[in-house]
Amino acid sequence: MRMRTLLIGFVSAILTMAGYLPVRAAGDANSARVSSDRDPGKEPNGSEETSGAAPESSDDECLATEPAYIHSMKQQNVCLGSRSCRACPCVYGEVEALLLEQIPRFQNRPMVVDPNTGTTFLSTSDLDSGIDPGLRATFGVRLCNGQAVEFSYFGVSRGGFTLTEKPDNTSYLIFPDNFAGNVFVNMDRVQTDYSSHVNSFELNFPCCRGCCTKCGCGEPTCSECGCVMPVYSEICYSSVEWFAGVRYLDIGSDLNITVGRRELGGMEEGSYNIQAGNHLIGGQLGVRLRRTVNRFGWELTGKAGVYANDAEQSQSVIDFPLFPLRPTTSAQGGNTAFVGEINFSGIYRLTDVWSAKVGYNVIWIEGLALASDQLDFNFATSPSGNQLHASGGLLLHGVNLGLEARW
Repeated sequence: MRMRTLLIGFVSAILTMAGYLPVRAAGDANSARVSSDRDPGKEPNGSEETSGAAPESSDDECLATEPAYIHSMKQQNVCLGSRSCRACPCVYGEVEALLLEQIPRFQNRPMVVDPNTGTTFLSTSDLDSGIDPGLRATFGVRLCNGQAVEFSYFGVSRGGFTLTEKPDNTSYLIFPDNFAGNVFVNMDRVQTDYSSHVNSFELNFPCCRGCCTKCGCGEPTCSECGCVMPVYSEICYSSVEWFAGVRYLDIGSDLNITVGRRELGGMEEGSYNIQAGNHLIGGQLGVRLRRTVNRFGWELTGKAGVYANDAEQSQSVIDFPLFPLRPTTSAQGGNTAFVGEINFSGIYRLTDVWSAKVGYNVIWIEGLALASDQLDFNFATSPSGNQLHASGGLLLHGVNLGLEARW
């Protein structure tokens, strides 16, 4: 009897949590069934019921009835009601276009100078470029009790060049403190191409808490994973999500310097090329706040983490006519890096599912090996250019514009 009672109670609780068994209705049905099986004037064993005594409830009937607050708590995990009032949606995704400015934080060093006058014609500070395009995409699935699994990708790349030419025949252009090579002494033109990329992959596990209210009254009408019932046209909801996750970033930069010197036979050319790469992997913590009123809302996201960085660099110097002035060198090492990110976006709800987002981003990265920090103009001595400098940083900031969907 006790095993059957426990089994009935377990099935009843599962159906109630899934929203298939209304608690009160189930209780009334069981009461009606029990009453119909009994003779109004007799006990089950055939004896007459004592006048005025309340009938005893069966075990099944007691299990089927619950206090209303327990039923309300069970309903919190059910995705029901208006999609526009899902503070913590069951499935969600967004795609955004980014326009970011990359500001490398490297050592400011001269690159092309005139030793006779002490004039600097080109330095690493001239390698900055303008606004660069990027992409960010996020997809998440709510599991249960407000917890979810979420994948995000972010990528941006840049490229640009700077051209420096000898202003007159009296100038004498060289790399700092270098008098080795054919074309690298008394150069007539120097072109620098600096490119970089950032690719980020995240796997986060958010935990969401939120509610919907009828604007102005403050009565909660929905829970973690959706509304318990359809709400009014004026919808207010707020949510807070805190999350932990793992993140991998691939950050690279290339610096290619092409030089030329005019001779009787034409322009002689040489090059100095540097490639630097960073592979960051580590954990992060973050929080996301969201608030909407009717169709308008805002979202604030912040996250930060500490990473292990596997950094590397390689470089080569090619002189005219196409021979290595210095052997190709490389270096590799590990260090600790930091990544912090913050985004604030405004939201406009287009439909129950789709919304438009526009916002501003700031991303700060420290502990990087950047190509310009690996410059070593000591071409006459070997080995040189075989050191790794990983104390640089990168600041990215700019706008995001895109669409999100929430089911």
